[in-house]
Amino acid sequence: MKSFLIHAFLILLTISFAWAQDTTNAEVEASAPSNLLEDQFNDLKNNSNSYQEYKVIKLSALNSFWKIVKDSLKANDQELITARQNIISQNQQILVLKQDNALKEKEVQKSTYDIANISVLGVDMEKGKYVTINWFIIGGLLLLLGVVFYQYKESKKVSSEKRKAYEEIDLEYNDHKQKSREKELKIKRELQTEMNRVEELNQQIAALRKQAHM
Repeated sequence: MKSFLIHAFLILLTISFAWAQDTTNAEVEASAPSNLLEDQFNDLKNNSNSYQEYKVIKLSALNSFWKIVKDSLKANDQELITARQNIISQNQQILVLKQDNALKEKEVQKSTYDIANISVLGVDMEKGKYVTINWFIIGGLLLLLGVVFYQYKESKKVSSEKRKAYEEIDLEYNDHKQKSREKELKIKRELQTEMNRVEELNQQIAALRKQAHM
């Protein structure tokens, strides 16, 4: 940006210097015919004859002086046209420089904007805000991860406690089941013993009844 401004300043300085030089040359050239006209006029006045308060001037000298006046006016008109053309050309160059400067300024502004901003999902955003939002998102994810890890740890602890309690209950159930089976077998054996005893008693009663009828 600085190099471009320096370059534009040097171009404008060069144009201004050239225009000033052309203007100075034009002024010098314009003053030359003026001095020539003044000298011719003085010569015409000094070389003419005097009559009372009048001057008698030769027609040829007057025509020569008039030709010099017309040539001077023509030269001045041509110099004026050239100066106007130079001014128009310089204005066009200045306009082109201004347009080029405006275009460069827009490019610099766009580059500055592109450097300072970023497009996210079609939305332009300052890079500072984008970085801040990303840090908030990362912090939120880390916090969420910590909560999930804590819940997982607690859930694992509860599961371990429940598994231990289940194993204890299962052990007690199996022990109770074993004891119940043993008790059931014992009761069945006792019942079978009682049934055998009842059977023996019935046989004894039957034998006694049989002996009584004899």
